Amino acid sequence: ELQRQADRIIQAGPTPEPTKRGSVRDRKDAEAIKYWWPNRMQTERACMEAETLAFVYLLTGDKKYGEAARRWVLHLASWDPDGPTNFSLNCEAAKPMLFRPARAYDWAWPMFTPSEREKIQAAIRRRIHDAWVSWEVRQGVGHFTNPYDSHGNRTWHKIGEAGIAFLGEIPEAEDWLDYAVNKFFACYPVWNDQDGGWHEGLSYWAGYISKVVWWLQAMEVGLGIDWRKKPFFAQACDYALYVAPPGSPNSGFGDLSYHPPGAGWGPMVEFFCRAWAAQPGSHAPYWQWWRQQWKMHQPEGIAAILYAARLPPAPAPKPPTHLPPSKVFRGIGVASLHTNLLDSRQDVHLLFKSSPFGTQSHGHNPHNTFQLNAYGEALLTTCVYRDLHGSPFHYQWAHSTVAHNGVLVDGQGQIKHTAAPLGRIAAAELTAQWDHVVGEAADAYEGRLLRFRRHVVLLKPGAPSAPPSTTAAPTQAHASNTPKADGSKSAVSPSAQPGPGWTPLVVL
Repeated sequence: ELQRQADRIIQAGPTPEPTKRGSVRDRKDAEAIKYWWPNRMQTERACMEAETLAFVYLLTGDKKYGEAARRWVLHLASWDPDGPTNFSLNCEAAKPMLFRPARAYDWAWPMFTPSEREKIQAAIRRRIHDAWVSWEVRQGVGHFTNPYDSHGNRTWHKIGEAGIAFLGEIPEAEDWLDYAVNKFFACYPVWNDQDGGWHEGLSYWAGYISKVVWWLQAMEVGLGIDWRKKPFFAQACDYALYVAPPGSPNSGFGDLSYHPPGAGWGPMVEFFCRAWAAQPGSHAPYWQWWRQQWKMHQPEGIAAILYAARLPPAPAPKPPTHLPPSKVFRGIGVASLHTNLLDSRQDVHLLFKSSPFGTQSHGHNPHNTFQLNAYGEALLTTCVYRDLHGSPFHYQWAHSTVAHNGVLVDGQGQIKHTAAPLGRIAAAELTAQWDHVVGEAADAYEGRLLRFRRHVVLLKPGAPSAPPSTTAAPTQAHASNTPKADGSKSAVSPSAQPGPGWTPLVVL
């Protein structure tokens, strides 16, 4: 199939360089914004064509594909680095140019003449330089002193791949590789905790981890570095398992997590399932069950071949019946409480946050706030939708306390969008009958409170009694569907009603 895909690429010809300058630097420039993301997609498509041709050549040795790969890589090397794919103008369109042409160049290396190699080396050198002097990298030291820059958390390993491909050909390539290796050991990942939590939320977890799995493989094969020794990776998919069980209407906290998990997450989850398949006691069988329940895509193309060549088979799927239904991710300050982890249609899910990570970056949800799903539907939501990052709606509403079922004090909410560790899980007790979690967030109210402990309690079916009662405070609650007294619109659809033995949820 990959060879047939390569034939179709050759027949269609190279995807051209974008011609319209797209950017989101000026949020009022609608014309530039219109081309910002399409330019990224066009660049990705052009680069992945080159990758496919080069990889088929690597596998078959057929010069038909080698010549095509040579043509495509030279095509990419001819793109104007000061044009629509310039890094400072549109880093999203520029990022594929940091590493994908490097992969194709490496796989089709014998096909290039010395003069062609010089042209490609010059093009990559300029592309990496633009990223190197950017805010995201700052000449190889910025992300060590400022590791919580979000975009920088996916730029470093792209530079690292180029460092491997051009080692010995471009003098700076050794610095690129040294930077990537040191970044991995010193401060990657940064948004996580050792329980598998991810501060920026599941949408960004999927986006960023899907990209780094390529580097993990390159680093292991090319450099002999075992990424599994980092504690996070042993729990890499636990957060997804607990925050978005099968049938969940959303994906919890964090920017863009208003939708359920996407089918495109499948290859990344499959990688971790296979990578941990041979490790006794790993959660890989549960992750594989979760992936299959969501009907996610299987790895295809180059990824599928690399997985088959390097990794053990995926484990047999196993439902998480032996795992506790609730879990606290203490490092990121998130508690995910369930009555049923196997099926959201039979579950009451209370998600609560009070975080030492603050409200920085894409994990902007305020402290002592919560989200409530029940029986496959969102009942009390948090605003993790955005129209455009940095827009007035995003910064003024989505980052506000009132948008997240939070508590106002004298009509005012919490400090917005800060890295200050103003929240924490103060206590948690998870039992078979009930879960009780306490968050502390007084510091988030800029001195207006001496103490703010919010208790949340989830009573489970058959619970004989609740924990000691606590004092309630007014909450800015947001329901997806507004129930009416005449019953004309129910917050829970008829197909998602509680079953026998149900006991109420208590939020205090």
